[in-house]
Amino acid sequence: MDLLEENDAGVKVVGQILEMESQLDTKVKDAQAAHKHFLLEFPSVLVHPLGPTLSASDGETTWNIAADQLEDVLEYAWEMLDPQSEQVMANIELLPQVTNPTCLPYRDSSGTESLLIRNLPPHLIPKAKLASTDLIPCFVCGEMFKLGTMRNHVGQHILFALYQVPDPWTILRPIEADPCGFCGREGCHTQLTKAGNSFKVVSDCEYHYSRMNYKSATTPSKATPCTNVPIHCPECPRSASGNHQTIWKYNALYHLISEHAGENQRLPEISPEFLINTFIRKQETEWMGISHQETDDYRHTHQIPDSDGIEMLSTTGSDSHKSKQTKT
Repeated sequence: MDLLEENDAGVKVVGQILEMESQLDTKVKDAQAAHKHFLLEFPSVLVHPLGPTLSASDGETTWNIAADQLEDVLEYAWEMLDPQSEQVMANIELLPQVTNPTCLPYRDSSGTESLLIRNLPPHLIPKAKLASTDLIPCFVCGEMFKLGTMRNHVGQHILFALYQVPDPWTILRPIEADPCGFCGREGCHTQLTKAGNSFKVVSDCEYHYSRMNYKSATTPSKATPCTNVPIHCPECPRSASGNHQTIWKYNALYHLISEHAGENQRLPEISPEFLINTFIRKQETEWMGISHQETDDYRHTHQIPDSDGIEMLSTTGSDSHKSKQTKT
């Protein structure tokens, strides 16, 4: 059981939804042969044991589980998803989705729906998503932009504030310390999940661009130079989803100072990979409207390596990886 509770154990559990009834009529699409559609595979951290008793009814043996035991386990399982933190966005993605209104949600003897999580936090209530071509106002300056370009525009405001250089736009709402990369405000919940080589971004931000190509967004171009995307902080513990905490790339320095700084605001040693993932190149800042001198001043103030230093780290990391592969 201890192994099941480890986030990074990699153990998968296969289970089946109860209250399923097979059918012998082959003309019905969900006949007996379709029962495998309800076999589910999910991470072991979502498994919580029950203590059923056996009873016989009409010659058949069945399980009995006390209602209060089910309620207690439901409450415990919900708390294990850390519902009050941003991590819950990624943790919820682990839950299997089942659409079967004839059996779910469960109902008690009076027909009332039971075993439900009520009073969900606002950031878990689904919201309608905007289309990429919808024109929306920037919360920072009030100008109108298409949703598909808002992240790039908001990134300018964030970068100007970060580098402490004059923002050419008329500012209606100043950028705060930990802004959302989609809208520029604080308070949005955004999570990055990784499965193999693919990334998925989930967010409760009303300006969440769900069709954003993550890989393309990490590569600056003259048309869309902003690479402010959700990334994982390796200094943070893993959640139930197995992922580290999600932060926005442009907010990395603030996150390290506010969450991981030691005595005298001394920053922890960070991995070369994380430094590379959070590095903002001069070409990007220039395309965003920040001069090379302003970039140099910012790097000098915060002791950030220049581009050559980052290239050396990148090469060293690559060589080290190749060396490990050769040794194994």
